Amino acid sequence: MMKSKICLTMLLLCSMITFAQTAKKPTIMVIPSDHWCSTRYFTTVIENQGKKVTVNDYEAAFREDAELFLVASKIGEIMSNRDYPVKDFMQEYKSLIDEAVEEEVTQSSMGAMLTETPLDMLRRRVKYDIELRVDWTTAQSNGSTSLSLSIAAIDTYSNKQVAAANAVEIMDSLPIALQIDKMLTKQMDQFSRQLTSHFSDAQAHGREITLQLRIWDNSDITLEDEYDDEELIDVISDWMVRNTVDGSFNLSSNTEMRAKYEQVRIPMFNDKGRAMDARMFATNLRKFLKQQYLIESKVMNKGLGEAVIVIGEK
Repeated sequence: MMKSKICLTMLLLCSMITFAQTAKKPTIMVIPSDHWCSTRYFTTVIENQGKKVTVNDYEAAFREDAELFLVASKIGEIMSNRDYPVKDFMQEYKSLIDEAVEEEVTQSSMGAMLTETPLDMLRRRVKYDIELRVDWTTAQSNGSTSLSLSIAAIDTYSNKQVAAANAVEIMDSLPIALQIDKMLTKQMDQFSRQLTSHFSDAQAHGREITLQLRIWDNSDITLEDEYDDEELIDVISDWMVRNTVDGSFNLSSNTEMRAKYEQVRIPMFNDKGRAMDARMFATNLRKFLKQQYLIESKVMNKGLGEAVIVIGEK
C-alpha cells in the first residue's frame, strides 16, 4: 500500500514537472507597426548592399512619442499579467548601445556582404520569440471619435504572423493607453490561445527558419561537385534530414552556385539546453562540411531566423 502511494506521488510529481515544461510561454516584445512608424515619420535610411533602404526608427519613436511609450507599457503589463515574459524595447536597446554592438555588415575578402537592419540585430542579440506590432488610429464621424486598434504577433524566427487582435470602438474620456487596455482585455483570451497554439506547435515540431547556401566567386567548388558519389547539394540535404525535426524542410531553389532551404524546422534547444537559432544550426552544418570533406565555409546571419553559409572561403 505504501509503495503504491509513493509510486502515485512520483507519478503526480512527474506530471507536474512535464506540464510546467510544456506550459512555458514565448518571450514578448512590443513595438510599433510599420504603418504606425511610416505615418508618424519615424523612419531612417540605411545602406544595404549598395542600396539605400528605409527602415523604422524604433529608438526615436519610443524616445519622442510619449503615447507610444504608454501604450507599449500597458500592453506589456497585460501580457505580463498572463504570465508572458516581456522584454522592454528601450531597456534592451540601451543594453546594445552600452555593449557597443555594431555588427551591421559582415564582409569577405571578395566583397560579398550580408546586411542586418537594427531590428535584425536586436532580435539576434535579445532572442525574444514574438513581436507584438501595435497600430492605432483615430477618426472623426458624426460628432464622435472612434479608435481603431490592430496588434499583429510576429514570430521572430520565421517572420510570419501567428496571431492577431483587431478592434474598433467609440472613444470615451479615457486616455489612449487605458482605452486600448479596455479594448484588448476583451480579446485577450482568443489572442492568447493563438499564441499558445503556435508556440506549442514550435515545441512539438521545431522552430521555422530559412537557410541559404552560396559559393564565393573565387571558389573552385560548386554545389554540383561530387563527394562520396553524391553531389554536394545532396550531401547537405542528407545532413538536413538527419538534423531537422522530422526531416522537415523545403529546398525551394537550387543552382550550382546557390540554394535556399525554407520552412526548415530546427529543434527548440540544442543538446546542451541552449535555445537554437539559425546561426547555431548553420554553424553545425559548417563544422560537418569541414570535418567530413575539408570544405571551408563562413556563416553569416540575419536576425534569429535566417542564416547564409558561404562555401569556399573562411
